[in-house]
Amino acid sequence: MPTPSGTAWLRMGASGRYRMLSPRCREIAVGDRGGWRLRGQGSDMTAGYRDNLTRGRHTRRALIGAALGLPLLSACTLPGRDDIPDAGLRVLAAPEVSPLVRLAQELATAAGYRLVADYRGQAAMYAILAEPDHPYDLVWPATSLMIDLAAPARPLGEAVVFAQSPVVWAVKGSVAERAGWLGRDDVGAADLRDVVTAGEDAWRFAMAGAPHVGSATAAYVGLLAGFAGTDGAITVADLDRVELTDALIPTLRAVTRSAPTARGLTNVVTGRYGDFELLINVETEMVAANRALVGAGEEPLRAIYPADAQGVLDAPLIAIESGDPIRRDRALALQQAMGGSATRQAISDAGWYPTVMAGVRPDPAIYVEGWGISGAWRNRTVEQPDAATWREAMTRYRLAWRKPSVTVIAIDRSGSLADAGADGLQAALDAVLLPEQAAVSWLQTMPEDVTIVIPFAAELGQPLTVRGNAAHDFEWLTGQIAEQTSGGGTNLYDTTRRGLWAIEDDGLGNRLGTVILVTDGQSNEGEIKLVDHAFDDSPIGEQVAVHAVLTGDSWPDQVQEIVARAAGQVFDSGSDLAADLRTARGGN
Repeated sequence: MPTPSGTAWLRMGASGRYRMLSPRCREIAVGDRGGWRLRGQGSDMTAGYRDNLTRGRHTRRALIGAALGLPLLSACTLPGRDDIPDAGLRVLAAPEVSPLVRLAQELATAAGYRLVADYRGQAAMYAILAEPDHPYDLVWPATSLMIDLAAPARPLGEAVVFAQSPVVWAVKGSVAERAGWLGRDDVGAADLRDVVTAGEDAWRFAMAGAPHVGSATAAYVGLLAGFAGTDGAITVADLDRVELTDALIPTLRAVTRSAPTARGLTNVVTGRYGDFELLINVETEMVAANRALVGAGEEPLRAIYPADAQGVLDAPLIAIESGDPIRRDRALALQQAMGGSATRQAISDAGWYPTVMAGVRPDPAIYVEGWGISGAWRNRTVEQPDAATWREAMTRYRLAWRKPSVTVIAIDRSGSLADAGADGLQAALDAVLLPEQAAVSWLQTMPEDVTIVIPFAAELGQPLTVRGNAAHDFEWLTGQIAEQTSGGGTNLYDTTRRGLWAIEDDGLGNRLGTVILVTDGQSNEGEIKLVDHAFDDSPIGEQVAVHAVLTGDSWPDQVQEIVARAAGQVFDSGSDLAADLRTARGGN
């Protein structure tokens, strides 16, 4: 939606309407996706990579990954003045917006209080907002599309939008040149479909799951619009068109690799650069990837802004009703400060585009023209659908259109985990497995999915398998998990390779494969070479991701070397096992 120059704009809850602010944060208009009504004139590195460096086979992958940095997705409080109390405000934030969060924390510190940020994936954010007693004063998703999918238990205030970052189709320069994409400004959804469904010559590409990572969510809206061929927002009637589904479904199912977070996806591509031609992610991640790639002597990616399928992250900052007037006033003041003219240059320096560019000088070291970065996306951003259409589009994505998956969830039942209590383990598993609970986080399974649960200690328990998405099968599965007993030692290494073998035995086919280790990370048997040999020898070894969700008295070092081998991620919030498991599960 176009906005007048010299303004920031605010989305009003889930209504699809916006408030517009002048550079001094005075309201000057109210509008919706169709236009504006003026109100008057406004004034004015992970540890795992250290181990990989000693193993020659993975040295190049490790160097690139270390340059990028793959942080644990965890609660984070940046330091402020010692005299500032710890509980000023708490924000629930998507990992993609962390550069903006740091700016907000500096503003909070200057105002005399501390802003505590808990970073969670979108799958976790949906469920947290649905809880009435969550501790957050603000929510900061990567995209306002996430809010239309949420069912918040407490009222949400106006959404302030002061920064944007476009989704890019980041292609290796030489590949884009051979395809004739360089120099064109009309590359669109049909071109993408053609190159990723071209049989043996098809481009291998990485894109995350649409409801769970902001960049993929915005990219999905873009593809819907591009394949629908509509001038405005898509409608439910568009979703029924055969022309759309015949183009969209093959494109989505051509995805080579997914990941639970935007940075995790970037790390997969840069760590295994020879295995991909294309990365669909937010522009800030392409910049991070290219810095690492150029530093490692690799060819950089080139940004393509699709002519008919351009998605954009708008990073709305939204206040949540708390009943505390002091906290509410702080939240509103923080929104206004972030949307003010004094923050524009800092937003740009953080790699995001301020909604108001007046007076901003983009850093050429960030916005590198030689990487194809430009403002071309501004005039081609697709219009967001209304909330009802968007929910229907996402339901169809989850239940029918996306690429199916085979997921192994390996559950640590060792004595160390039992001694630590492992509180909430069963509840966390129920949250991602039972259909009614999983739907809160948009984790619904589809008929082609396979879910395998393997209890483990020193030895593996009997695998428990559910094919499809029948509710009674998952009720049986969670019942079987509840009957498992704890005790004995732990062998994470054998468990990981057995998880890979379980996927191999079931048959990966045209599905995404993932092993999720739910553990405290204390393996007293086995060694990493078991994992190395298994993945090297397997015909699907390079296609299967391994993620770890830490619980209990966590020891992360061992799991980090395992997930680094399989280009995965470690999730260790230290306080919310269900949130971490939801995020990991959202990786496919």
